[in-house]
Amino acid sequence: MPLASPLQEIGHVRATLLCSGLRNKIGPSISGLRVNDAIISQGQVMMAKLRSDALADPRGASATGGAGASSEMDDFQMARLVQALAKNLGRIEALLNDPSIFPNYAGTDDEHMLDLAKSRLEAVAAGQWNILNILSETLQSNETNDLISKCDPVDCPSGGVAPVRLSLPRALTLGIRSEQHVEGDVAPAIVALIQRCLQK
Repeated sequence: MPLASPLQEIGHVRATLLCSGLRNKIGPSISGLRVNDAIISQGQVMMAKLRSDALADPRGASATGGAGASSEMDDFQMARLVQALAKNLGRIEALLNDPSIFPNYAGTDDEHMLDLAKSRLEAVAAGQWNILNILSETLQSNETNDLISKCDPVDCPSGGVAPVRLSLPRALTLGIRSEQHVEGDVAPAIVALIQRCLQK
């Protein structure tokens, strides 16, 4: 029985630290940051909803007062967004802090290229951390004010005072613009990594 002829090699992909870092660390980090962008867009919607619901229904119907039902649901939904964003950013941080791919000192050209891509992704992540802080501050303030406004029905038969509700749409918009500004620096560094990895 004749032996099968070897497959013709079409192209040669360099199996290097650079290619491994691109595939296993850089790529997943980019995907995570894009997922975060979608979460942040939801945060924008929630920020606007916080304001409108607080105006439409400032006080809960319960004897203890507190925020209205819509506002309480807004806090629940905002908490889910904050948790998801924080979890994703933690994962991205772990990916980009792997010393086996990103050594403390970049000695080779490949390491310099990986370090550049890493620093640009970290700049985007820093912008998203800032946005997370804005969303988290909004949530914590509203939950705290809601709790403070509640009152024992014996002491407050007509219910507690309506809580002050915080909404920071301008701060959020500025944070998003700042993050989007640094996003444009990522693509050139990634393209350079891909081209180097695919060199024959």
